[in-house]
Amino acid sequence: TNGREAMLKLLLGMARSLYRLQTEYRPGNWQIVAAQSLYHTGVSFPEFKESETWRQKALELLKEHAEKDFFADGGHGERCWGYGHMSLGSMANFYKIAARHKALDAAADVYWQSFLKRGYQWFAASTAPGGYVLNYGDGGIGPSDGIIAEAIELFPDLAKGPGLLGIDRSRSNILRPSGYAFMRGGDEADAPFMSINFGHWGGGHTHQDLLDFSIWRFG
Repeated sequence: TNGREAMLKLLLGMARSLYRLQTEYRPGNWQIVAAQSLYHTGVSFPEFKESETWRQKALELLKEHAEKDFFADGGHGERCWGYGHMSLGSMANFYKIAARHKALDAAADVYWQSFLKRGYQWFAASTAPGGYVLNYGDGGIGPSDGIIAEAIELFPDLAKGPGLLGIDRSRSNILRPSGYAFMRGGDEADAPFMSINFGHWGGGHTHQDLLDFSIWRFG
């Protein structure tokens, strides 16, 4: 009993602190993570008198981030693969929590599904041969397998193809809103590949990486 009471007091204090910090929309991954956590607490513990206020505030902020922090092609505004996935993944966690608690109406469910699919397809369109995320900005080269698996777990229909999450990776493509172009000679691991970064600066995590490029060959 004492342990449960202490845990609930800790959760209550954390949620109140998170709520006090979310006075207004601020761009970037950190507030998305905070709002997702606030929503999770609010929807999971309706016994707290403030839970509905937390939930509504978090939902308002997450919707604002979906509309302001992400480009029309699904890329995240900080223009960095690592923090982009942190932001999209937190949005996905919010959606899974809301769906589990049956907290979304039909229109909201369609909205969030469309938003998340577009975000995951951005990763499918922007990774190098062999499925590697690029190291622009505050990130490093690494496999995208976990991101793709996350998308398929959430949306099994994306596994049916054609292509990777419905994206044809055998052809060159341009993600004009987020500011990247990709020249491909196929989707095999050893296929030639070049990326060009022509977008705008997206804050500190972008680094001074504008107008640079990467070239891959022989895997």
